[in-house]
Amino acid sequence: MRKNFFTNIFILFLITLIMAGCRPLNKEDGYGGAGHRDGASKSQEIDLIPQLIDAYSQLIQSEEDDEVNGDVQKNLQSDKEKTELIALIKEKVKTEIEVLRKYSNKIEDNEQYGMKWGVFKFLIEDNNKRNIQSAENTLARKQLYASLEWNEDRLRKFGTIMNEVEKCDRVVAKTILETGMNFVQGKFENAIISIDDKDQDLDNLILKELKDIKKNLDLIDSFRKQWISSVDSIISEYDSNTGDIQKDSQALVKRVNTEYKEIFENKIAEIKKAVDDIQTILK
Repeated sequence: MRKNFFTNIFILFLITLIMAGCRPLNKEDGYGGAGHRDGASKSQEIDLIPQLIDAYSQLIQSEEDDEVNGDVQKNLQSDKEKTELIALIKEKVKTEIEVLRKYSNKIEDNEQYGMKWGVFKFLIEDNNKRNIQSAENTLARKQLYASLEWNEDRLRKFGTIMNEVEKCDRVVAKTILETGMNFVQGKFENAIISIDDKDQDLDNLILKELKDIKKNLDLIDSFRKQWISSVDSIISEYDSNTGDIQKDSQALVKRVNTEYKEIFENKIAEIKKAVDDIQTILK
């Protein structure tokens, strides 16, 4: 647009110049010296045209150089952003992989934090049709523990609450456990492992793709933090017997189910999509 602007100005200038050179003689001047001066002036103006064209060419070249320099600066800024994003993503993945390895080596207590003969005994894992307390479902239990940062005090209190919920409403109990195992932790692990497996490919991604990975990873991570915050909130209410929920199982189930529906139910599809988007970018 700037080039067109200068081109139009230049053309108008030339037209004005030529028209000025070709203007009619002033009658009062007659056909004497004034006519000769106008002819000489016209000749000088015509002689100036190549110089003006050269000056214009230099102006256009300067504009082009500015555009090139601008593009270089944009590319440098983009490369800087890419480098920073890659570093952030890799650091996050490295940290979480180390945590996952630590959890994989941990051993649960004999009572599975109070849930072995409670909620784990009565709930069935859909894939293998075995009780969650079974040896075949050790990984599923570890994912639940990991979703709560394998904090043993938190797990025991969570177990106490879930055992009570299961007695009153098995469907709600199963929904809560599956949320922790499959979505809070399971989907997060899927995302982290997918990025770790394609670690070297991050350098080949464009800036938008890196931003999308970071955005989706942050979304999944915030889901985990919200899960922990919600569990802690319910534990706190249970410990203080808010609304008599220690004695009123129906009130406890209602409180737990309300928390799930208001915070997690609508976000599960969003978390699935976030993981799918990360894996699609990395294909």
